[in-house]
Amino acid sequence: MFQLDPRLQADTIYLGDFPLSSLLLLNEQTYPWFILVPRREGIREIHHLSEVDQSQLWRESAILARWMETSFKFDKLNVAVLGNIVSQLHLHHVARRVGDPTWPGPVWGQRPPVPYVEEQIDVIVKQVKKGLAEYLVGCNCSAKCAGDARGKGVCRPDGDSQAPGMGSCGPWNGRHRHISTRSE
Repeated sequence: MFQLDPRLQADTIYLGDFPLSSLLLLNEQTYPWFILVPRREGIREIHHLSEVDQSQLWRESAILARWMETSFKFDKLNVAVLGNIVSQLHLHHVARRVGDPTWPGPVWGQRPPVPYVEEQIDVIVKQVKKGLAEYLVGCNCSAKCAGDARGKGVCRPDGDSQAPGMGSCGPWNGRHRHISTRSE
């Protein structure tokens, strides 16, 4: 059974699922930074995926990149697979601007992250919902995701709100955003 790496759980906000990959937002407001994680157990490298999954990952990456290009102002989109610290296969998409705090160098390990505030997360969730809803398969959560009046959800994997790991709504990290495809 697929389990999201605990470090990714701790450092990201789950936004939804493409057919193959979970879409995560790195909790770092300095850069628009999204991560795709193929939901395949034990995969560390792209070439470990089946050819079908490799093609699907690149499709999802292209969809995400096009959406980021229309949603954020940036000079260069850095797309990278590293895995030196978190070996689970994950694909970074980082929108870079000339003059950002680490430009033109790498973003990894250069400075402590600046976490988002709740209102900023809400804005990004709305952007994702507007721009990517047709591509996200969502989660078939039924009673396991209880939404509040603003459409946010609290995922309760297998009915237990404290359970770590992967529930019916995706990776559980306490910061789940249920992206409904219904209009508000």
